[in-house]
Amino acid sequence: MKTRRVVLAGGSGFLGNILYDHFRAQGCEIVVLTRSARVQSGTEHHHECFWDGRTLGKWTRELDGAEVLINLAGRSVDARYHARNRRLMMDSRIDSIISRRWRAW
Repeated sequence: MKTRRVVLAGGSGFLGNILYDHFRAQGCEIVVLTRSARVQSGTEHHHECFWDGRTLGKWTRELDGAEVLINLAGRSVDARYHARNRRLMMDSRIDSIISRRWRAW
């Protein structure tokens, strides 16, 4: 039986750890895309890969064969909700899924 692959973009935070534990308990292969990858490869069923949320790179190969991609990237929502922080929260999430080149169109 093929192991299901789950990709957690920005998955090194609070929610990412909860989802990691959940999917690991189900025997899934887990790839964490993170700006602070501690290792380039890990165990057979887990590894981290550098990803900045803005540029294409080796991380794109991690999407091949993935059944699930969960995007948790973005500025923390644990902040004061004034206009600047709300804008940063929104932009950080949009920028991680849409290239700036495409947004200009």
